[in-house]
Amino acid sequence: MILLIAVFTGGTGLVTQSGLPSFALEPLQALLDGSQLPRLLFVLIILLGISLLIRLGLIFVEGLIGATLRRKIQETIFKRFLHGDWAHMRSFRVGDAVGTNTQEAMVVSKYMVSAVTALYYLLSAAVMGGLALLASFKVALVLGCIALPLAVLVQKIFSVQARLSRRSAELRNEFSSDITDRFNGLLQVQVDNNFKYHEERGLHTQPKLTSLDIKIGACQAVIGSFSLLLIFTALLGFSLWIQFFGATDIPDLGLIASVGVLGLKAAGQLNGLVGAVGNLSRLSGSLYPVIDALKVPARLPRQAIDEQVAGIEASSINYSYDTLLVIDMVSLKVKRREPLVLSGRSGKGKTTLANLLAGLYVPEAGEIVYIGESGRRYSGNQYYAKVGFVTQDIYLFQGTLRENLTAGRNCAEAEVWEILEQVDAADFVRQLGGLDTESVEAGRALSGGQRRRLGVARVLLSGADVLIFDEVTAGLDQANKTAVISVIERLSEQYVIVLISHDPLTLSGQTSFIV
Repeated sequence: MILLIAVFTGGTGLVTQSGLPSFALEPLQALLDGSQLPRLLFVLIILLGISLLIRLGLIFVEGLIGATLRRKIQETIFKRFLHGDWAHMRSFRVGDAVGTNTQEAMVVSKYMVSAVTALYYLLSAAVMGGLALLASFKVALVLGCIALPLAVLVQKIFSVQARLSRRSAELRNEFSSDITDRFNGLLQVQVDNNFKYHEERGLHTQPKLTSLDIKIGACQAVIGSFSLLLIFTALLGFSLWIQFFGATDIPDLGLIASVGVLGLKAAGQLNGLVGAVGNLSRLSGSLYPVIDALKVPARLPRQAIDEQVAGIEASSINYSYDTLLVIDMVSLKVKRREPLVLSGRSGKGKTTLANLLAGLYVPEAGEIVYIGESGRRYSGNQYYAKVGFVTQDIYLFQGTLRENLTAGRNCAEAEVWEILEQVDAADFVRQLGGLDTESVEAGRALSGGQRRRLGVARVLLSGADVLIFDEVTAGLDQANKTAVISVIERLSEQYVIVLISHDPLTLSGQTSFIV
């Protein structure tokens, strides 16, 4: 900057009078070799070229760090949710999880980049400020004291912005959950024909979010104007100096110019630092949902049972939701050819008991034991069985029927069709266009009976030994209900079967347990 001023003032005298410390001044004088303008321009071009390369490199590295961090955070959160302990995950809101895994994770990656950027700007400002102090401690100190009230103001704004940011992150996730609820229940919204209510419920966070965004924008406006405010206060202070001490007490103008140039450079770096710290406070609200997501407990680590499971025993098991005891000292057995039917009123713990038998929950007392074909007993605290769940609302993922059935497993075409024949689903799959037919709207275009038979086929292709059916006959007409029950009876010859049902069921060899 000093050389640039020297070019436009016609000489290198400013460099000699700049007050720069000797370790910076001597190399410059040696490079300039007198007052020749061509040499001055040559040195200036080299220095600006180096500065440009460094700046481009820093911007590229910043983008590289941001992209890498964003990917790492989003992948980690996604895997945390997928592998999370179901006892913890059962009540999570899908919209919250999606918002955290997408928008909030991206914001946190920007937060971490801002932290790195802030360190760079802090170092740069320290170097420039140190040079200014070496050039003239008195002038630099006076200018620094003038800027002190501004620094206090900016710190206060950071605090306010951080508080607003945290609330904004909470409302963004709430908005994501609200609209996800409406999209998931869009059929119900259309049938209700009560659009005003659903619009209000889906958008009720928007006024608060808008207000917060405006307030955060006001904070950003002050923070973004820091360098201009700094120059304004410095000039104001210089004016007051002249007013009270007179023009005769002003230090050498060349020295003031040098300190001013260094001060402006330091101010530029401080402005970058303030902007980076401002981003830290503005983006900090997203840290909380991301940290909560990273704290999701993983499932209990257990070994796979390396033989087919032929039965399950539950011995005096207990399970509670917080302080509510749901399963109290329950003991039961289930094995092949003797399907277990769990019945009872809603809310009494049928699904909870099935989740315990499946190993999704760990009993607080008692033990779940899996019996292998060899007769060996495997504790559910150390081993897990291959369990397939078929619920009344089968969810088909975006993709082909083949992809939904195999879930990436290397299954031969003949094997897939054999399983579909086994569950009476082959004919309607052929009518739909075969295994490469795309699944749309999570399979809602299919009937309930068709989706449930595809659900059964999916768990059979997964290699499950234990099949749990949760209200699979609910809402079906008598023909579909009879067809599904017939499929389950045939499967009980080869698999351990547990059924949860409100409907009275009669299956060959069944045992019943009222929860």
